[in-house]
Amino acid sequence: MADTINRLIIEVRSTLNKSFEKFDGMPMLLRFLVALGLTTPLFVLGGFIGKAATSSILLLAAFLSPMFIASCLMLVKNKHSRLLYVLASILLGLSPLIAPSLKQFTANGAGSSIYELVFSTASSLAICLYLFLSKSVRNYFVIHSNN
Repeated sequence: MADTINRLIIEVRSTLNKSFEKFDGMPMLLRFLVALGLTTPLFVLGGFIGKAATSSILLLAAFLSPMFIASCLMLVKNKHSRLLYVLASILLGLSPLIAPSLKQFTANGAGSSIYELVFSTASSLAICLYLFLSKSVRNYFVIHSNN
C-alpha cells in the first residue's frame, strides 16, 4: 500500500514538473492568457461568495469552462487549444446577450453596452491574431507537440 502511494506521488510530481517546464517555455503573453484561463474557476467561486442566484452561477460556470479547458489543453500543447480559446473568448464576450441573467456580472451591472461589445469583439480578434499569427506561439505549439 505504501509502495503504491509512493509511486503515485512520484508520478504526480513528474507530471507537475513537466507542466511547469512547458509553462516556462511559453511566450510571455501566452503565459498570461493561460494563467487567465486557469483562474476562471475563481470567478465562479466569487459568484458563490457574492451570493448570486444559483442559476446565474451555473450559467457563468458554463460560459467560463471552455476557457479553462482551453488553457489546460494549451499546457499539454494540444493543436486545437488555440481555436477553443478564441471561441471561448467570443462566447464569454457575448454571454450577457445570450443569457440575460448574467448581466449582473458585467462592468456596469445593468447589461452590456455597445462599448463593452465592441471591446470584447476587439479583444477576441486581438487574441485570435496573436494565437494564430505570432511566430513564437506557433513555434511553441509545433516544437515537442504531442498532438
